[in-house]
Amino acid sequence: MSDFQKRFSVHQVAFHWDGNHGREGTGVNAVAHSCSAQRAEELGRELGPLLFSRAATAGPSVVRTQSRDGDIMLVQRWPTVDRGGRPMTISHVLIGAPEIMKTRWCLGLSYGGWHSQEKAELARGHLAEVNREALDELAIRRLPEMMELLPTVQQALVLVTAELLRDPTQRVSLLLEEQTPVGWPDRDAVPLVYLGLFMIFHDWLDGQWTFATYDTVDTHPLRLMSVPRWEPDTGVAGPLRVMGRRPDVPRFEHMAAARLVKHLLTQRQEFAGVPQLVVGLADGAVLGWEQRRERLREILGIARPNGARAVAPAPLPAELGPTWEWDRDRDQERESGGEEKAQDRERARATRRPAASETGRLHHALRTRHEAPTVSAARHLAGHEGLLVDDRYLLTALIGQGGMARVWRGHDQRLKRPVAVKEILFESAMTLSERASLTARMQIEAQAAARMRHQNIVAVHDAFHFQGTPWIVMEYVPGTGLDVLMRDEGPLPWKHAAALGAQVADALAHVHAAGVIHRDLKPGNILVCDARVILTDFGISRMLDVPGVTTAGKVIGTLPYMSPEQLYNKPVPASDLWALGVTMYEAVEGHRPFQGDTQPELFDAIRQHPFPPPRRAGALTALLTALLDKDAARRPHAQDTTRTLRGAAGEARA
Repeated sequence: MSDFQKRFSVHQVAFHWDGNHGREGTGVNAVAHSCSAQRAEELGRELGPLLFSRAATAGPSVVRTQSRDGDIMLVQRWPTVDRGGRPMTISHVLIGAPEIMKTRWCLGLSYGGWHSQEKAELARGHLAEVNREALDELAIRRLPEMMELLPTVQQALVLVTAELLRDPTQRVSLLLEEQTPVGWPDRDAVPLVYLGLFMIFHDWLDGQWTFATYDTVDTHPLRLMSVPRWEPDTGVAGPLRVMGRRPDVPRFEHMAAARLVKHLLTQRQEFAGVPQLVVGLADGAVLGWEQRRERLREILGIARPNGARAVAPAPLPAELGPTWEWDRDRDQERESGGEEKAQDRERARATRRPAASETGRLHHALRTRHEAPTVSAARHLAGHEGLLVDDRYLLTALIGQGGMARVWRGHDQRLKRPVAVKEILFESAMTLSERASLTARMQIEAQAAARMRHQNIVAVHDAFHFQGTPWIVMEYVPGTGLDVLMRDEGPLPWKHAAALGAQVADALAHVHAAGVIHRDLKPGNILVCDARVILTDFGISRMLDVPGVTTAGKVIGTLPYMSPEQLYNKPVPASDLWALGVTMYEAVEGHRPFQGDTQPELFDAIRQHPFPPPRRAGALTALLTALLDKDAARRPHAQDTTRTLRGAAGEARA
């Protein structure tokens, strides 16, 4: 174990490669470093092949690799020329333990980099250890945006996932052509592909997630590489080479890959590793392809083609559309009768596609290509617009949709007032008992909310069945979710957070006095409307005087906001105060207090690990520490929390 691993610190080294202009040695010089000079030179010798390139196609890139003694090295490199016009490379390298420099953290830093070329060029002598808090903040800020942009690289995710399902031991090389195919990443979007693959496979694939976001050759021993061209086959075993083209004969693995990618994009999972692989097929990577294929067919519910043998190619899944270059917006418009509009969009896309070198415009295009299908999907789903539900509530617009429900803006024709109408969604694969359970949960929500009348709790007006579907009619609040507010504005000033939190705590005091535990308090269930805050979604609440209203033995809630006792399915009113503490910590710090790439890691963090001391919480620091006490009995009650927060918010008005 190295000194870096012992100290759990992150060191930095600046390297210059001068091309070894006729001299002995590698030509790689450690010009500045926070570790010892000897250690820096050792790392330079290890990294030598990765720190330079003579090719004219070289470009800025990020490399993640592992040293001989187990340290993770994250390299940001810039090809340039020296004063004589000869090629050289400037690099800034972060070095630390795998427990610190985790894959997802490194991918967040890779998406835009963390250092500047100018600083790396000017660096000399001794450097301080890296400010991990600043890097954490940078990675945490970028990762949600990267997850939102994953649909823009769906084609690449399906193609690479298909190859890795066939051969999990192989390295992968992506071809970045000068004319980027639709749905295929350019150099700037490569980290999105790598993040998507990590979120699909995680530790189902053995070994470290090493990668280069861009390189001139794909011969380095890295798991993931992206290059502008492939060298001729030398006959030596190399990586799987994947280009943005439809295969001549789509096979079963493409259908399976499409299912896994679809799960990733629709479920918005918090943790790395889709459950179909890391749980359902945990040992699948060591199986032979035929056995792995049959297990995948069973797990994913993919039927055999009629009369086909096990080895026969499977057809492309319907959700991928008629061509390999999927465009969900185009397909949905055609399905809804918008063929002419779709053709107009095709012509416009052909004239507006940005050049790969124009980074700013490209990122704008990525966002546009991601957001446009979302808008169109909402139009496509809005088949109920104009529907009169229960002969009373006119649906006027789709507000939002989650995994179990849609929420519509509506109008109460009888009382002439705006309302929010929640439509409970039944998945087609649900059994009758599962539908009954979801209906019971809806009834619980309506009953729980109906018991309470409070200015900071959404009012429930009605609950009924219509055309076989449960519906709940609620007060319409034209507000913004706290999660959206935090995403758009970043960390909130602690005094602002105190003012918002005081209203939530007051609502919780009323909830608990009514004998109800919310059990799913999180930013997405808090609406902010001017100065008013509304607590919503009592769908998994527990009424203390009604036993057995939820599935026995089942842990229910949103894991990052669940208290230690809730993890053991033993929620108490103080569990809601823990969730409030997590929410307020996230609001002022910009990230959650407990982190983990997998569910077990997050479980352990919540149950056993301390959280990083807040740096922006100001006068809220002591309260957050109390709310996040792992002993529920030591947490403050809702009334006391309300008083403390009102006092802190009052300082803003003094």
